[in-house]
Amino acid sequence: MTRPKHVNSTGSTQIAITTPDGSGKAQRTAAAPRKAALAETGPARNQLLWLGLVLLATFAAYLPVLRAGFTNYDDGLYILENPMIRNLDWGHLKDIFSTIYQNQYAPIATLIMAIEVKVFGAIAAPLKAIAVLLHILNTVLVFALIRQLFKRFDYAIITAGLFALNAVQVESVAWLAGSMKIGAYSFFFLAALLAYLRYLNDKSRGWFGASLFLFLLSCLCKEQAIALPVTLLAIDYLYGRRLRDHIVLLEKVPFFIVSIIFAAVTLSLSGKMQNQEMVNYYSAAQRFVFACFSVISYPLKLILPMNLSAYYTYPLRGSIPAYYFAAPMFVLLALIALWLSWQKGQRTIVFGIVFFVANIFLPLMSEVLSVRDVMMADRYLYVPAIGFFLLVAYALGELLRSKPQLRTAIRSGLVAYGLLLAALTWQRGHVWGNSVTLFTDVINKGQLSSGRIDPFLSMPFNNRGVARKRSGDRTGGLADFNQAIALNPKDPKPWLNRADLQFDAGEFEAAMPDYNKALEVDPKNAKAYANRGASYGAQNKFDLALSDLNRAIELDPTLADAFGNRALLYANTKRFNEELADIDRYLRLKPDDAEMTNMRALVLIDLNRLPEAESEFDRAIQISPSTGAFYLNRSHLYQRTGRKTQALDDAQRAQSLGVKVDPQYLNSLR
Repeated sequence: MTRPKHVNSTGSTQIAITTPDGSGKAQRTAAAPRKAALAETGPARNQLLWLGLVLLATFAAYLPVLRAGFTNYDDGLYILENPMIRNLDWGHLKDIFSTIYQNQYAPIATLIMAIEVKVFGAIAAPLKAIAVLLHILNTVLVFALIRQLFKRFDYAIITAGLFALNAVQVESVAWLAGSMKIGAYSFFFLAALLAYLRYLNDKSRGWFGASLFLFLLSCLCKEQAIALPVTLLAIDYLYGRRLRDHIVLLEKVPFFIVSIIFAAVTLSLSGKMQNQEMVNYYSAAQRFVFACFSVISYPLKLILPMNLSAYYTYPLRGSIPAYYFAAPMFVLLALIALWLSWQKGQRTIVFGIVFFVANIFLPLMSEVLSVRDVMMADRYLYVPAIGFFLLVAYALGELLRSKPQLRTAIRSGLVAYGLLLAALTWQRGHVWGNSVTLFTDVINKGQLSSGRIDPFLSMPFNNRGVARKRSGDRTGGLADFNQAIALNPKDPKPWLNRADLQFDAGEFEAAMPDYNKALEVDPKNAKAYANRGASYGAQNKFDLALSDLNRAIELDPTLADAFGNRALLYANTKRFNEELADIDRYLRLKPDDAEMTNMRALVLIDLNRLPEAESEFDRAIQISPSTGAFYLNRSHLYQRTGRKTQALDDAQRAQSLGVKVDPQYLNSLR
């Protein structure tokens, strides 16, 4: 068996408010533009040229991503094996909006990816190209947002350039399982902010409604979007609106309602995702320290994005570095700086800090709750980074305003820095080339200072082992599975994968202890039951095989391989109607599986439903026209129904594709 995005203040007094000037303070009257070093200089055409250069550099920096493949870091789980994505139709469209898949509710992101797969197929290159293009489009929206907020080209181009080229963003683009949600949520989030700015400019209810609708779409892509209402209040503060004004607050009510609903959903799902072992391993105080350390670490990574990893592990409980415990003090200092900036009316600084903190808050909460296996993640910074990069642009603007003689030096430095970021992004893109390069990078960067292997690296070793096994490197796969088991024997995956390695080598009996251990560690592991059932079947222990396969389907009715394996079992025991039923359930989950379509044709022959069998052979060949066995099977059907010419054509085609055909059979058709 096989497995196989000038307002009026509210209240009685109407006061014209303009956007903030470079000092970060709101102006009560229209201020004449100042000649700042990098501000509104040159015609709009030159500004567009600079933006175009940034976008071109971004595309070039992401060329390695365009050549990358899928990884086994959830790409299979959320895309390749997701029936709602692979089998988009009206029935699955309903499922997309009514199903919480893998403890996550992201129906719009899922629908967008399903459309992409429907149009381009489950092929990495076009899906990666769309992710890169969406990142470039989000860069344009960042430029438009900062340009509209401040009327400062320098702020806009610096913020957008840093957003586009920083290597921290590579994970949010190259990792398809993440980019399908992050790219889409960010697009709608930024569009909602731009729509809100249009509403502030002309008080159009249409733009208000558009902002609310876009916010809803953003939440339906990723839960991190719930920070938008606080971001809107930050914009109100930036524009000099009185935050306690009842109209300002009433405007936000529908946004907060949406946010609260999605926050409740996220919290309910977080309980299911919580890593209880981490909760027990670390105290609440330690997890709070880790969150503070992350708050301090993220800006440092944005300044110099080096030593990045797809998997930032927690420190070991008994050897938490002392500098971790200084992190809360630095967070307190940052809060004091925020309060002082508020008191001084430095609106741009306050806005940048609030933007960053509000949009990173949910991931930090997840860290305190310990619902993830990693302490930090580059993808959490995709939108929050905008606030930090704005602060960088503001600081440079203030420096140039006070020291205009540094204009050339700072411009040159910015260009050099941008080129450095582009080079680091290019390099990081190569890391995401495939599962082996990705997890080798994680493992190499996760070694402890003592030289020992970090026990939290069990998952990277396991996933690299899977990739090595699939590439034919059985020895490398086995070594990785052994290391994963040694690091964390309570994880069922490496036990299961090591058993599968033996199964694939035909060592069915030798695989049984590892299958048993996987089920001992996780008694509700449907895949382990399905694969052990397949192993029993290969040993002709059909009753044990059927029991395991039934249990696998009971635990996970969407596990296609369990239906496929049970269908094979029914075929071996000549229970053809039950075999056909399981094949049909398998094909509802994986309709483009040529092998199973061919198998359906064969069972239809056994049931003497020959016209239907012929249609299934035709479909199998349409799906995989280079599989010679399908032609030979159809040839036998043609021969059985007296169509020797067609039978001969198919037999010869099978032979040309490398299938051995009995010469006597060929002669009988001539």
